[in-house]
Amino acid sequence: MLVAALRFPTKTGFAYSLGLLLAALFLLGCPGWALANNVYIAAGHQHLEPLNGMTTLDGGVVIKTDTATMSAGSAQMVLSGSAPQSLVMNGGASMTRLENNVEQTIHANQVAVDFATNDVNAQGSVSTQMADKGKPADNVTIQSDDQVFDQTNHVMRAIGHVKVTKGDMVATSPEAVITMGDDGQAKKALFKNGAKLVSSDQILTAELITIDLATGDIYAEKNTRSQIKSKPDDAKQTGKKPQPAPAAKAGDTKDDVEVTADFQELNQDTGTLIANGNAVVNYGDFIAKGPKATFYSENNTLDHITLTNRAEIVDNDRRVIGDTVIITIDPRQFTAKGNVQSFMQTKQKAEPEKKPDARPEPDASQPAAKTKPVSAKPAAAKTGSNKTSNNKTSAHQSAQAVSATVQSAKATKQAPPKPAINQAALNEALMLEEASR
Repeated sequence: MLVAALRFPTKTGFAYSLGLLLAALFLLGCPGWALANNVYIAAGHQHLEPLNGMTTLDGGVVIKTDTATMSAGSAQMVLSGSAPQSLVMNGGASMTRLENNVEQTIHANQVAVDFATNDVNAQGSVSTQMADKGKPADNVTIQSDDQVFDQTNHVMRAIGHVKVTKGDMVATSPEAVITMGDDGQAKKALFKNGAKLVSSDQILTAELITIDLATGDIYAEKNTRSQIKSKPDDAKQTGKKPQPAPAAKAGDTKDDVEVTADFQELNQDTGTLIANGNAVVNYGDFIAKGPKATFYSENNTLDHITLTNRAEIVDNDRRVIGDTVIITIDPRQFTAKGNVQSFMQTKQKAEPEKKPDARPEPDASQPAAKTKPVSAKPAAAKTGSNKTSNNKTSAHQSAQAVSATVQSAKATKQAPPKPAINQAALNEALMLEEASR
């Protein structure tokens, strides 16, 4: 009778279920009581404070309705009159709701409900699973430090170490916003502040990545980089269940194709990837650049790449420019079309580095060898001796010149010409000769 007399605002979702259940518990005060409308509440202990509207449940708290099941180690609720204001569940809280064949389950260290805003705030190692009973391939798991659910606008915000998994696709980022449809299934996910998407055949990084979870289409913007496998994935070819993709790094395999651009868009139906704005493609020895690059696939395998709107490609020493550049994957080759220009780039050989002389470094631990000072006197004496010898040689040469002149004059019976004698040198030579006797 008391339950039938309760009146709550007409709302749907977790907030309404929790408000109805715990308000009924507060009024009845009987743990484990089977209530009307298929509601069941169980707790090992409860403490009621009617004056401040506080009630506390401890010991295996379980609340069940036709569409929702909640459990926690303990729970506290605040009422204003007969209307619930807030609810906090601690000690490994979980909430499960089934709507339109989609089961949504939240696990967290703590789950808080604000009935005024109809929001649910889950904190501490939060994991949310959205499972479609009829389409297991559409199941989505969302993990993060905290999650906030806006039931009115069907929006969930995940904060801190966000990881979203769907099939073989794993997306990570510091923050994500997931939009859900009226059926409770996740429709779109926006990954912010540096996101990474890993699948069985592609790794994509960007500042922002948006995934249409209904179609699988992907949109990336700001500093986008993709690494794409050029060889087919064995799981896709054999039909076996794909394994989770490893957290590989771009450039790990020489056969991979890497592309950077301002924006990238992947269409899952056609298997086409479009890179727009300053696109740069690296594939083996090929480096291609252009305003736009489109990647085409055949049978889930990358087939060829087309760069349009005036592109260029460098292959070792050759550089080719054309309106369109087409790169084929197997065989690895390229074709340029429209106003083609080719250039050969000659690389200069670098001169070998000169190695310094390998002279042994002095050992600082050994005392320096003593050297005797050089006396200036022997050097001076040696210098004087050299000077005397030079002067004697000059005088001797002068005397020989005079003698030769006289002999020549006698031979020709002519008066000998007066020789030009260096008197000063001769006098000095005579003086030196006299001093040496």
